[in-house]
Amino acid sequence: MLKTAVVTGASVGIGLEVARKFLEEGYRVFNLSRQKCPLEGVVSESADLSVESDLENCLERLKKHFHERSPITLIHNAFYYVSDHLEEFSAKDVLKSFQVGVLSPMKINQFFLPFMGEGSSIVFIGSTLSEKGVPKAMSYVTLKHATVGLMRSVAQDLYHHEGVHTVCVCPGFTRTKMLEEHLKKTNSYDLVKNKVLLKRLVEPEEMANLVYFCAENPLVNGSVIHANLGQVES
Repeated sequence: MLKTAVVTGASVGIGLEVARKFLEEGYRVFNLSRQKCPLEGVVSESADLSVESDLENCLERLKKHFHERSPITLIHNAFYYVSDHLEEFSAKDVLKSFQVGVLSPMKINQFFLPFMGEGSSIVFIGSTLSEKGVPKAMSYVTLKHATVGLMRSVAQDLYHHEGVHTVCVCPGFTRTKMLEEHLKKTNSYDLVKNKVLLKRLVEPEEMANLVYFCAENPLVNGSVIHANLGQVES
C-alpha cells in the first residue's frame, strides 16, 4: 500500500532533508509551506500556516488526494522564530508563532486522522529548548515546550486509534542556512561547537534519518528524543 508523508516547511533546512529521505524510501510526499519544495516528486501545497483561513483552504485542496485509510506520516516541522525576553516582546509575534507551531499542527492532525491507517505516525520537531530555558528566547522556549505538551496529549488521544503512534524529536544545533547565518552574524560558531560534546553541528541528513526511524517504529510512541550530539553541562 502506498505510504504518504506530509511535511510542513519542507522547502528548506531539516524539512527539505526529511522530504528527500521519505521520497527515497518510496513515500508519496506533500509539502505544506509558503515556498515550494525544490525536490522533483514532492507535491507542494501553498499555505501560510500563520493564517488559519489559508491553512483551511490548503486542507480543502488536499481532500482530492485522500479517499481511504492508508499509512500516513505527518511531520510538523514548520515554526516561526521569535527572539525576545520578559521585558521586550510582541504579542502579535507570539501569537503568530503559536499559530504556526501549535494550532496548525492541531488542525492538520484533525484533518488527516480519519485517513490514517495501520502504520501511521505523527512526528513533531521540537528543540533542545523543549525541556530547558535560555535567556532572550522566551517565546521560542515556550513554543517548543508546548510542542512536547501537544505530542504527549496527542499520544493519549490516539489511544482509540490503533496503529498510529507519535513522537517528538528535538534537534540540537543543526547545520541549516538560518543557523549558519546567525552564527556568522554573531561570530559564535566556535562557541556553539564548544557546547557540543562531539564538537560539531548536527547535519540535516542525520535528523532526516532519525525522523524516518521514528516514523517507522511504534516503540517510540509518546517519547521525547533529543538529538544534539551531547551537550556540555556547566
